[in-house]
Amino acid sequence: MKQLKIFCTSIDYYKIIDNLPNYIEPLGLGKKYFPSNWIDEKKGENISNLNSFYGELTGIYWLWKNRIPEMKKNDIIGICHYRKLWLKKNYLNKQKFSTSSLYSNLLDYDNFSENYDCIQVQPIIFKNKNLLDDFKEIHKVDILEDCANFLDEKEKILFLKHLNDNILYPLNMFITRVELFEKYCEKIFPWLEKCLEFCIKKNLCEN
Repeated sequence: MKQLKIFCTSIDYYKIIDNLPNYIEPLGLGKKYFPSNWIDEKKGENISNLNSFYGELTGIYWLWKNRIPEMKKNDIIGICHYRKLWLKKNYLNKQKFSTSSLYSNLLDYDNFSENYDCIQVQPIIFKNKNLLDDFKEIHKVDILEDCANFLDEKEKILFLKHLNDNILYPLNMFITRVELFEKYCEKIFPWLEKCLEFCIKKNLCEN
């Protein structure tokens, strides 16, 4: 039988996460220590030392190396954040839930549709800028087009097309099949390693 397993990432311990349903596992990221009922990314094969650069992707790496081998190819895996959880319904506006009503509104396998390869969060749609503009505005550097050169030609073209668009799917939050999760990791982590090396050479990682 297929299983749905969602991992909730956080760089700090929050007691409220302890009360999430058992198919949502807390995944502690970064330098701090977490209680034994949490996954601690510093244990097992990990790149926790890169969390300040990679963010929640260090947790995704941990899952790829340590948890995915225990799962079946057609199992469903998801990523959420301590403040952003998957809900049963799609809401156009922000919702305010009490703790008890929040738990009853969380997505579970009975409410999950397998008709899609991947489920992502609602996108942010910029009105007056594209993703390249947004990255430069936030990070004060313009390196994404350089980093695109580390991809093969087909992927580079698709990536640059995406960067010149105005639709952003934030947070590295998604739900997908294990086999697609693996393909994602096999692509993104070798590329990120090259991007990090490039940024170090450009002295962009000192702060």
